[in-house]
Amino acid sequence: MRILSPISRLVTRRSLPRPATQLWLLPQSHSYAVRAKTLSQPRPLFDVKSVPPLSWWEARQQWLPPDLPAKNVFNAAGWYAQMARSDESTWKGKLQRDYGIDSYQLHWAACLLTFSPDGGQDTEHNLLGYHMLETGSALGYAPSIVTYLCTLANRPTQRRSGAAKSTLAKHMPKLREMAQQGNPDALFVQGRFYETDGNDDFALSCYDKAIEAGSRSGDQFAPAPMGLANYTNPSRWTFEDACYCGRGRILLRKGDTVAARDAFSFAYHELHSLDAAEELVKLVPAESTERHDLLVGLAVWGSKPDYAALVFHEWNKYLETKDDYHLQMASEWHHLGDSEGADFTALERS
Repeated sequence: MRILSPISRLVTRRSLPRPATQLWLLPQSHSYAVRAKTLSQPRPLFDVKSVPPLSWWEARQQWLPPDLPAKNVFNAAGWYAQMARSDESTWKGKLQRDYGIDSYQLHWAACLLTFSPDGGQDTEHNLLGYHMLETGSALGYAPSIVTYLCTLANRPTQRRSGAAKSTLAKHMPKLREMAQQGNPDALFVQGRFYETDGNDDFALSCYDKAIEAGSRSGDQFAPAPMGLANYTNPSRWTFEDACYCGRGRILLRKGDTVAARDAFSFAYHELHSLDAAEELVKLVPAESTERHDLLVGLAVWGSKPDYAALVFHEWNKYLETKDDYHLQMASEWHHLGDSEGADFTALERS
């Protein structure tokens, strides 16, 4: 994966008097442990349980830029969990000023907590990650702004909470400014808002502009870890694969199946998009080798594939070649699908 140059860090660490809260890291193999000596401070929003152990971060080192060790991101998340308060805002400045934790580190920590497969399934991790994204947005960090707004764009206008609408009102001017400056991620997020609200024409226009801007961006925009497959994603900008998928969905709704398939095919073959594979498998011939390869890829990536189709494909190959390998594969796919509650009714009828 090409890791691109990060946006300049917002502040420089300076030497200041010792803060009111004194914290010491206690090295333990299974958890991030801190001891706080608090002098009349508000209660934290999070605690040490919100932060995964160091081993969790080290297992995801390949998702991080080469200049950002997992230990640094782990420490950033730990300090953040200890310092975040609901009834004051000065702690945000202290993160950067007193502890050298900048928006760059917070952004990557937030992405891992929020978008990694098991991170999003843990409520504590998920809440901490979203809160960090919100803080990065409040501090004006562009990658955090587009990522945070993208999570809001996935919900239609009528389903957005009052807090979400307030956040949009605060950050949309910055998003529009970035879009006007040719930031492909900002253009994509604009399009995502339009698509979610049912305005496909405006959405498609934004997606096309994003792809055009991204082709000119060179190494300016860094991809972020947005899902299981994306840690090997060669995207030139964060949401490049999602943009091609969005374009494909709209073209499909407009009846242009050929162009839609081309969009999904590019996102899958060039950008390794899991979402594109799930869409593309619906558009290729049922018994084609391409569809079989897509189903196998989905299974490898952890997505629940059409096990009946995999069994059917291998069984037909066995009947054609009498090669025991295909019989064994059919049996293994059937066993795996049965363990996950797959529906083999259609297969049994055939």
